[in-house]
Amino acid sequence: MTGVEAVSNGVPAFRPPEPKNAAATLIIMAILAITMFVGITLLAHAYQIVPSERETVVSQLAHGVLGRGLVYYLVQIATMLILVLAANTAYADAPRLASIVSRDRYLPRQFMNLGDRLAFSNGIVALSVFASLLIVLFGGETHALIPLYMIGVFISFTLSQFGMVLRWRRVRSPGWHTSAAVNATGAVLTGAVLVIVAVTKAAEGAWIILLLIPCLVVVFIETRRHYEHVASQLSLTGQTCRARRRNIVLLPIGGVHRAVIEALDYAGSLSKDVRAVYTIGDQERKTMDLKLVSELDR
Repeated sequence: MTGVEAVSNGVPAFRPPEPKNAAATLIIMAILAITMFVGITLLAHAYQIVPSERETVVSQLAHGVLGRGLVYYLVQIATMLILVLAANTAYADAPRLASIVSRDRYLPRQFMNLGDRLAFSNGIVALSVFASLLIVLFGGETHALIPLYMIGVFISFTLSQFGMVLRWRRVRSPGWHTSAAVNATGAVLTGAVLVIVAVTKAAEGAWIILLLIPCLVVVFIETRRHYEHVASQLSLTGQTCRARRRNIVLLPIGGVHRAVIEALDYAGSLSKDVRAVYTIGDQERKTMDLKLVSELDR
């Protein structure tokens, strides 16, 4: 499921033609997933293996088929590497998906910024913060985190399948009925799994996702509304050229000297209406001050 999400979110990262290469990758992944699922199911039935809290099904199968030798531990190491790669997939694709959403103005535009290593650093940091928060809240208990993961995954699967049904109805390309029927069947199946998980696992922590998703939708809508409001304020629609304003430049002075003359010249470059302001002091200087003002007026 993580691989399907990664390919779906990372189509622009494929080599041209991107859709064709992504579709081929999904087909290969589907074949591998079905083969592994059928094989593990048959082996688990043959060896009478049931889920256990002490040992995973894969470990029990490897023990039953291969024993406890070197190959058994190689299987465990391979399983660990696959899980590490699955965890890394979130850091590779979630920031890219956030950049696409922010490009449509449903997230802050900072998520589009590339860091020094040409990665979406802000998305990586945000994902790390939320992941750390979940680990702290759930005490690192993976079994408690699985319902959150399943609900998020199956919501995306259901919405994407339903979206494809709407697209086929709108495009109506040759053979669209068959494609729409396949996507509709997938939407029903994944939607049924979503409802079952949400109902049965709500008390075990799944309620967090059920509450968080509507909150995220509200954040998306408000973010888009904010950018639309800013865009309307910056729009040139209906904009007319305003008449030039007549500015008055006031220049306080304390006497007449070279610096004042240069200040007056500069003030004249800003406006044609320049007024020097001089405050008259005591009575003894009144006559000289009046003479000064008359010289400035000339």
